[in-house]
Amino acid sequence: LEEVEKKLKSSQAQVTDLKTQIDQLSSTVESLQAEVDSKSSALCESEANLAETQKEHKEKEAELHDNYDKLSLTTKELEEANAAFEKLQKETDRLKEAFVELEGRSDSDMKASRERITNLQSQVDEMSNTISSLHSEAKERSQKLLD
Repeated sequence: LEEVEKKLKSSQAQVTDLKTQIDQLSSTVESLQAEVDSKSSALCESEANLAETQKEHKEKEAELHDNYDKLSLTTKELEEANAAFEKLQKETDRLKEAFVELEGRSDSDMKASRERITNLQSQVDEMSNTISSLHSEAKERSQKLLD
């Protein structure tokens, strides 16, 4: 009977330990979800900023074209206007590349976070099954002792 009580206490300690681990894993999952949400929000904000910047660049590009059409430019002025347009085009291209890079990193970060959450959920499920099994065993032992 003492041996069974020791085993029961040991099982109860293991159950308590597993509950603590589950709580820690739940906290980690919540933290990872918050990180995913934060990165999603940052990505949306970056996309909005890029769209606004591209809009501004298109407006500047249109303005440059309008000014070009309206003015009777000398050769020097024409060269300056072309240089400004090329600079604007390079900046637009640079922003497009930065957006593609940011989008790729964000997708990669989101995928890695989802994988970590999935792995943690699997661990939580395994621990939950273990706890249920230990609980059932403890009930059976207690019942046998009572009988």
